[in-house]
Amino acid sequence: MATLGIKYWEAEFSVSVADLDRICERIRRDKKTVDITTIAKHLVNGRIEYGYEESPSVLKSWTGKESVRLWDPAGKWAIGDGVIVAKIIDLERDEYGCFVGEVIGFEKGITQGTVREHVCVQLDGWPNPVTYSKAAAGSPDALRWHEMVHEVVEQKYESKDIQKQVDGIILKYGNKIVSALRNAMESDKRFVSLEGNWYLDEILPQVPPEQIDQIHEKLVAGNSEPESRDIDIKEKMAIHVAMAANPKKFINTGTKSRPKWEPAVPTPEEAIVNQYAFDPETYMIICQPGKQLNQRQVQRLNELKIYSQVVKFAE
Repeated sequence: MATLGIKYWEAEFSVSVADLDRICERIRRDKKTVDITTIAKHLVNGRIEYGYEESPSVLKSWTGKESVRLWDPAGKWAIGDGVIVAKIIDLERDEYGCFVGEVIGFEKGITQGTVREHVCVQLDGWPNPVTYSKAAAGSPDALRWHEMVHEVVEQKYESKDIQKQVDGIILKYGNKIVSALRNAMESDKRFVSLEGNWYLDEILPQVPPEQIDQIHEKLVAGNSEPESRDIDIKEKMAIHVAMAANPKKFINTGTKSRPKWEPAVPTPEEAIVNQYAFDPETYMIICQPGKQLNQRQVQRLNELKIYSQVVKFAE
């Protein structure tokens, strides 16, 4: 078992080519999605057991920006931010676990009789979002949180149990470790991700173009994108990857990991009519499929609020 000190985790740690290759091999072998919490724990466990990674780093172009941070109730948070938390997993034993997640929203809530802003976080491996109350810097609540995390980190970091050591290292140095890992995987075209799940692009299910066309038509008609509660996560990922590959049909108004799709609408110069449109006042045909629009037609379609429903991008 290797002994890696503060200097290694703070200054020398990096994600290697071999690290990413091993992640690929595992996903390919198991045919299952995997989350960043699991990957990070495997990676840190490997460093503890086997020591320095001699394979070249894949992060030569990384700026070092921490895209994932340890939860701080006094910190500034935005939707899409990566977060690391120490979450209670056993009340009787006062045992905490280490989890990576993502900020997905904000809401008002009451904490100790006071209305405060709560940050909603979706943690890896947890079915429902968890909310954390914000607190002013230097306030008793903020100080108590920091003291609790410090105690948890020290207990785990000094433990003889390797899994507890792993948790302690990620809680203490995870801003760099997990940020570097996520950056490396996002930069590697072999990986695709959705809602905290990671998989390989090469083994995603195939999505027929007709299915993407149908989704686009539903969005144009004002229907929401298909609910995916009953869809296998890999199929859901494949659909989102296909939508992202069609910028002329879809615009992502959400985050990269939790996209929300709107139909892309061509400008009049880019558009061709997709279906007949009739004027409800004159009963005259406004436009016909396969034709381009003139300014008067565009104006009338916009007045009727049906422009986006009757046009598509010209091939």
